[in-house]
Amino acid sequence: NADRMKQRLPGVAVRALDDAGWLMDLEAETAGGETILDRAREGRALWSGSPDESCAAANANAVERCYFGEHAYPNIETPLFVFVAQLDSALLREMSGAQMPQMAYMRTFAQKVVATLQPVEGAFAPIAMDHTAAGGPTFWQMTIQGNTFRDVFGNWYFERGTPIKRIATP
Repeated sequence: NADRMKQRLPGVAVRALDDAGWLMDLEAETAGGETILDRAREGRALWSGSPDESCAAANANAVERCYFGEHAYPNIETPLFVFVAQLDSALLREMSGAQMPQMAYMRTFAQKVVATLQPVEGAFAPIAMDHTAAGGPTFWQMTIQGNTFRDVFGNWYFERGTPIKRIATP
């Protein structure tokens, strides 16, 4: 949607924030026995979704992959900053079924968050269970290596220097 918005606003510098929408293509099955990709396929049909054209072309055999950050990001031209908590409770619950998952799954989930954010230019990924950050105290209170989300995002958005990416490590 960021690229579509940018096309509709010619002459405007558009930048985007993904606040807790960084879904990942995990191989694990959900509580119902279907995979995350199966759920994305069902969701696409339900929402009448139309992923970015360049992502859809790159993933022609499974366009649903375009709903996952690691597949969508390389195809997004608009500058994008990503906030995702490494233990995002809403994403963990959605991707593992109705119950909160076991520690092993949570560890795998956190590792996948870190791995999928490597190519992302601007990001903030704390070891926390927050689902969103921009509209609440997480924005100005949570820190990684002494930097708040507000500061890191502001550095990226206003191009005022580093750091523009902070990913917490255990």
